[in-house]
Amino acid sequence: MLTGLSRVEIDRMLKIEKPLEVTEQKWNRATKVLSGWSNDKDYHDNEGNPKQLPLTGKVSFTSLVEKYSGGATMRSVLDDLVHVKSAVIVENKVKMLRRDYIGEVSEQKLFNIDMYGFSTGELLNTLVFNDEETNNIQKRYQKLVINRNIPNNKVKEAKTIIYKETDKLLIQIDEKLASLQNDTN
Repeated sequence: MLTGLSRVEIDRMLKIEKPLEVTEQKWNRATKVLSGWSNDKDYHDNEGNPKQLPLTGKVSFTSLVEKYSGGATMRSVLDDLVHVKSAVIVENKVKMLRRDYIGEVSEQKLFNIDMYGFSTGELLNTLVFNDEETNNIQKRYQKLVINRNIPNNKVKEAKTIIYKETDKLLIQIDEKLASLQNDTN
């Protein structure tokens, strides 16, 4: 009842096994390899630190990836760890530089994260406000349009219409709100 979906639809959605997104898989697999390298004594030197590993062999970077990555190839994990500067190749051996996996963070990525947080917070505030407000006139604008009958070959066209019309509407709203402004606040 809370979701607005039927029991049949909820049951169908719960049965869908959602695979990890590609970036999530890459991050997850590389992190597992770093964790194994950091914690598995087979991959440590005499002082208990992660040792430099040859690319192939019984105790190698390849064996580490096979043991901990969940099916990723040695090359894809190595390339990823080198790219995020968690590892480096030195004389045909892989050396761990950092025990953590931290991808590059661009200004756009930081902006997107900030926007996700802001948008999510505003949506939750609106949902709670509207749930508690008894006067319909005082409720905040909150609408949703769903059409499940768009055929796959028309999805691109539908998205174009949505983006175009939404942009036009937001520009009109912005212009009308600007006409209500004053310079005192």
